[in-house]
Amino acid sequence: MDPIQNKLAPRLTLGRKLLIVILTFAGLFVANFLAYDHLLDELDQTATAVDAAGRQRMLSQKIAYMAFQISAGHDTDRGTLKELTAEFHETLEAFKHGGPSRNFFVSPAPATIAPLVSAEEAVWKPYREAALALSGAAAGGPAFRRALSYVESHSEALLSACDDVTAAYRKTAEDATRGMARLMLLLIALNLLFGAVVFYFTQKKIVGPLLILDKAAAEITAGNFRELPPVSSGDEVGSLFKTFSEMSRTISRDVEKRAAIAGLLAILLEHGTLAELLEKFLENIMAIPWLTHESKGAILLADTGGTSLRMAAQRGLAEGTAAACRNVPYGRCLCGRAAESGKTVFAPVLDERHEVHYEGMRPHGHYCLPIKGKDKLIGVLNLYLRPGHKYDEGEQAFLEAACAIIAKAVEYKNLEAKAFQAQKMESLGKTAGAIAHDFNNILTVTQGFNDLALETLPAGSEAERFVKETASGLDRGSALVKQILAYSRNQPAEMSALDLNAVISGLSGMLGVVLEKKIRLKLSLAPGLPLITGNKGQLEQVLVNLAVNARDALLPKGGEFSITTSRPENTPAGTCGKEVADCSNVVRLAVSDDGCGMPPEVAERVFEPFFTTKPEGQGTGLGLATVYSLVQLHKGGINITSSPGQGTKFDIYFPANP
Repeated sequence: MDPIQNKLAPRLTLGRKLLIVILTFAGLFVANFLAYDHLLDELDQTATAVDAAGRQRMLSQKIAYMAFQISAGHDTDRGTLKELTAEFHETLEAFKHGGPSRNFFVSPAPATIAPLVSAEEAVWKPYREAALALSGAAAGGPAFRRALSYVESHSEALLSACDDVTAAYRKTAEDATRGMARLMLLLIALNLLFGAVVFYFTQKKIVGPLLILDKAAAEITAGNFRELPPVSSGDEVGSLFKTFSEMSRTISRDVEKRAAIAGLLAILLEHGTLAELLEKFLENIMAIPWLTHESKGAILLADTGGTSLRMAAQRGLAEGTAAACRNVPYGRCLCGRAAESGKTVFAPVLDERHEVHYEGMRPHGHYCLPIKGKDKLIGVLNLYLRPGHKYDEGEQAFLEAACAIIAKAVEYKNLEAKAFQAQKMESLGKTAGAIAHDFNNILTVTQGFNDLALETLPAGSEAERFVKETASGLDRGSALVKQILAYSRNQPAEMSALDLNAVISGLSGMLGVVLEKKIRLKLSLAPGLPLITGNKGQLEQVLVNLAVNARDALLPKGGEFSITTSRPENTPAGTCGKEVADCSNVVRLAVSDDGCGMPPEVAERVFEPFFTTKPEGQGTGLGLATVYSLVQLHKGGINITSSPGQGTKFDIYFPANP
């Protein structure tokens, strides 16, 4: 049946079924009553006819007897003979046409008996004439003797005809009685059959299902949430089964959701790295059987620049899938769309929005939910669904709660890492500063004696050359001390209002020398930037250190080094660094290169002092640590965005002057 017609078709409810049962019972009762009434009426008529036929036989005998009495001289019996003759004739007429017989109505004889009545009438007509003549003729006369002779000679024939009619009526009565018995047995059988059907229906369709519901309710009370088997009934019992199953499934899922949320909260309180916690979060969520497909999913975290997602944890993904989704730009594929819009993206099947393709990809669906912190996007939760999975608001609400817990975990771990980093850098800074001060004193003395030695040596001598080499090494040591002091914040700096574009323009010549010829320097300086408060020398050192870092990433192949300034608008709070109080009033300095880039685990450590990926003897590990320290001295914030083969970008935010 067409679904629309099925909806429009009247539903056979319990009320309608009960009405059918009542009407059927009423019909059977009426049928029983009518059949019984008909049989009683037929039996009554048959009994009256049998009684009349029997009395008619008796009348034939009385008429013969009265004729004998009259012949014996009992003239007083003449009147009785007339009455008997009239009664016999009245009964015969009733058999023929229907009518009264001794004040009882007799129906016309049925077709089976009518010939016998006609035969009786043929015998009766002359017999009646003889009887009437006998009752009126003078005794002993010729007419009297002829009439008497006829009555005497034909009384047996009349009696025989009456016997035939009586026997026929008796047989009809017996047949009617047997028919009534058969009909009553049939009606009783029908009643019993219908009662059995009603009992079976009641037991199977009402009592049985209600007992199953009662047992299922007891199981729910005991904590066993099972779905009931579907029933074909379309009445209230079927609806009750369906509703109960949905209720059981909903309660079961709610219990599983609460257990999952409790598990996520427990994981939130555990100690471990962020990667370990994210793996446990995924494992907990995908343990719910009705939610995920083949236990596949991933958590992607937003980079510091807020332009792309990187996979931080995954479960069940093949190598090709993980590689294709390792780095997803905002707006691309389902995860990128969720990150860009900040809203849940649901796809029951693969559609045009699923832009990432890989070999062996099978049909599936997705829930992609943004993991949002207080003021910014933290990442995206991606779950694989069975193809054709139906959207459910309860599922989304649960997953949003899970994302909120994951967001808290990421924020806590980031704060923990920043606090640890700050403590470590402060400790290293103090240690390095103390060493630098002592070392600077040693260098000052050594440099003084080296200068005195240089003055006493003959010009152009080999000893003078050696002392000059020593002076060059002392200068490099002095420069290193200054860098360490700048990092440790022990070197005071004078702050003033500066034009960032002017600082960059004035340093462009030196940057060209630092970068060498294979590297192109590109400047994109936005006009009309507000002034910032800073130290020119320290800002120049920030630019030079970043240029040196880019040069090492670009050589020997070469490439492009870009410096861009801008006045960003609608910058979300928290994206420009915790040191910046107001992200809506900042000047941004973006420094980028198209070099080899770096993996996430390296990018997370680039600001650590003495951390370097360069070969031994080719780097101190203080360049980017100094940049981080100097940016903090300017109450600014710095973010890094990098991935292998995609280059590196530093976004630095300085508070703008009023």
